[in-house]
Amino acid sequence: MNQVTPIKFDYCHFNALIEINNLKRHDMMFLITPFSLALACCYIDDDNHLQDLISFMSFKQQKVFAALIKTIQLLPPNPELVVDVQQMIMSIVERSGQTMSVLATVADIIGINVSKESNELKSRKTQSTQSDVKRSHSAPIFSMKKLKNEVKHRKAKDMQTFSTLIEQGPRKTLYYANKNTSSSLSSLAESFPNFQAVIDQVIAACQVSQLTNAPLSLPAINLQGYPGIGKTQFVSALAKALQLEFFTINAAAMTGRFELSGGNPQYGDSDLGAIGRIMCFEAKSFQPIILIDELCMAKDNPQDSIIQPLYSFFEREQRKCFKENFLNLELDLSGCIIFTTTNDFESLKPALKSRLVNMEIEPPTPEHMKAITENMYKHCLIDMKLEQYFNDKLSAALLATLCHLPPRDVIEKLRLAIGKACVRADGKDLVILKLSDLNMLDNDSEVNQIQPNKVH
Repeated sequence: MNQVTPIKFDYCHFNALIEINNLKRHDMMFLITPFSLALACCYIDDDNHLQDLISFMSFKQQKVFAALIKTIQLLPPNPELVVDVQQMIMSIVERSGQTMSVLATVADIIGINVSKESNELKSRKTQSTQSDVKRSHSAPIFSMKKLKNEVKHRKAKDMQTFSTLIEQGPRKTLYYANKNTSSSLSSLAESFPNFQAVIDQVIAACQVSQLTNAPLSLPAINLQGYPGIGKTQFVSALAKALQLEFFTINAAAMTGRFELSGGNPQYGDSDLGAIGRIMCFEAKSFQPIILIDELCMAKDNPQDSIIQPLYSFFEREQRKCFKENFLNLELDLSGCIIFTTTNDFESLKPALKSRLVNMEIEPPTPEHMKAITENMYKHCLIDMKLEQYFNDKLSAALLATLCHLPPRDVIEKLRLAIGKACVRADGKDLVILKLSDLNMLDNDSEVNQIQPNKVH
């Protein structure tokens, strides 16, 4: 294979890949798109080394890979980018216990970026590098032309909805990770140490966004774990750390698929679905975080399945043309950052499980819970606007009592205790939260302890 530039290719990163056992390497070839492999390997001039990688690809992947190598070699040389991509991929392999899912994320995002770059090169026939690609600040989620055409056929009762949507327009703000994002996410681990694997995956996606100048993108991620260990609170805190909008949909509370994807406009009482309402009216950005809570408890029967619309919502390519039934429009929801939570992931149908990157969340240890409880206490004071009246530290006795409770219970008990302690606030001395403020019996903490060997 011809060299693009007379640089010495450093094989060390992909030599590490070669050392992985055959079964895992075979799985990786189906997870890593040919786009990212072509970018990472475009300077390799050793055919034996390339063939060693190619031998684990499917026939279709081999053809695409070969074509992409030739296309990428037409681009202006950018060896720094290639080495950065290699190092990033291999550092993720070393750091994360979720190697397969993280590599899938990296490959998918990089693949889109390189494909776009190649198409621009062919159409404009001008030289440009990835760093020269201008950022788009917004993207449309539907066609304004189709929306206005739909208005012509709608009933008077629907006009207010369509008028508002036309006024707001289809464009949503794009979000890009910056150099401060990773540090914000790293500090998140102090409050949620048992979510480190998830944080690692998000950091990897942020690094890709920053490296490739592409908007932040993630696969649909499911958080599997016992009730009360903080899954919902974590996703909310993650949205704050990323400075993204956050929306929750409780799948267990829904009674029909129309609640997600909209009702038939021919019916008088039909309305927008939850997903369409969020994306068309409530969200200002192209990439809000949407949490589908309690997915394993969603209604799923042949007559009226909540799950059915989620098959397309969880699939990145299908999400580009998600059908909103009430609006009778296809929405581009490819930017949505989707999280789900389950207490029993295995109860989901295989077709649904295959669309989610499942991440097991272990209950926090008592030692972890001490740090978590301290952080929860500080956040409670901030949320209740009482930080100037209370001591910012909890006593050892309080910590010992609270650290055996599920995080969900800790928050509620802290709020009640703070409220009770407010009667002692006089503005002169800082109030110190007392054990008696919790108003708990000794056996209360035993009853509410997380039982790691039992699913509630």
